[in-house]
Amino acid sequence: MLIKISYESKYSLSTVKDGENILTGMAVITDNVNRNAKNLFNKENNFLQNIKKLNEYYPNYQYADITQNTVLGILCRLTGEVRRLDSLNDTHPVLAIKNKIKFENKNTAFQNEVILLHTPLKEVQNNAGGVIPEEKSNHFLLTKNSLSETLLSVFDIKNQEELITILNGMKNDDKSLFHTKYNTDIQANTFVIRHALFENIQSDIIKGFCFFEDKNVLKEIGERVFFGEISKVAILEEYINSNIDKPSFKPASITIERKKLEVSEIFNIGGFLFAKKLAFLRKHGLYEKEFETMLNTVKSSIKGLAPKSGNITIKDFYSNFVTDKKMSWSMPYFVEVRKDLFVQDDLKEFNTGVKLGVTKECGELTISLDLSLEEEVNFYKRIEAAGVNTFHLGKKGLAYVSDIVLEAL
Repeated sequence: MLIKISYESKYSLSTVKDGENILTGMAVITDNVNRNAKNLFNKENNFLQNIKKLNEYYPNYQYADITQNTVLGILCRLTGEVRRLDSLNDTHPVLAIKNKIKFENKNTAFQNEVILLHTPLKEVQNNAGGVIPEEKSNHFLLTKNSLSETLLSVFDIKNQEELITILNGMKNDDKSLFHTKYNTDIQANTFVIRHALFENIQSDIIKGFCFFEDKNVLKEIGERVFFGEISKVAILEEYINSNIDKPSFKPASITIERKKLEVSEIFNIGGFLFAKKLAFLRKHGLYEKEFETMLNTVKSSIKGLAPKSGNITIKDFYSNFVTDKKMSWSMPYFVEVRKDLFVQDDLKEFNTGVKLGVTKECGELTISLDLSLEEEVNFYKRIEAAGVNTFHLGKKGLAYVSDIVLEAL
């Protein structure tokens, strides 16, 4: 007796440890896979052979092939049995003939799909979302008040002259800077938006800029702005000017050199001025009540704002105000592997190329039962009586009986 079964989109990946109802993650195997690629894979092997080789080294990525238990489960399903296979005894009509069963599986197509698996509760990475509780809704950066107005006013400068004016004012302790006004409304996202917009006008403001402040200097060199001791910035400028036109020169070397000299690079002048203005106000003992309750550190800075560079990390900045970050039970499940690990014919069948997620198969399974004529007829009647149309094969695969041949006839 031959039972021919066709199936589509069968997930061929085991996500549980053998004998344990515990989900296994991909761990962090990408680097290890690529590092050991030459020993791990054979480019002459086909896709399935390489995946099975992967299992030998990293058993949490288990390719789940069709086994005799899979076939026994299918036959139970076709004859109307709904109990688990491991709960049946050897007198069951299907298990009684298990030594007479043979099968052959032919894969017709492979696909690769990145899915979400339920994982232990964890914080979503790089997430700046959350709810601002009532007790923090009056934070000085979230509403319009005298402190937020004077701090955010630094973003109103439009040219180099205004930049020099505010720097001179802080250098000379100009009291008129204590209560400057920001010219538009202030909301929870005002600081982040204005910080981002300032980058669009910064290049015009800093062109040829140079400002001396006691022992330090703020200077534009090669369209980049640096801040540090006058002598050290001069050394850095000499290094840049003497090397920048060389064909072998790499801009990244400037960063290495400035770090050696302990010189800061200003990436956002607006953010840099904001941090300096905050320190300026604290120096003069202004707004102490607000600073004591609403600054995250004892330093004259705000979490998420880097005083030396003027850069902000948005998720850290908003963590000043929001409640606990969003938690998640689901994470993407895939590992990225170099293309050259697979022969080109396999890549043509692989719809995402090099990201190994959950292998989805299409194919045909032929089950052969070595039965007598009477046994074949009885088994066929059981299948007809159960009337099973379609069923799952493996994980989520859709399978159906395409043909039944009674060989004894």
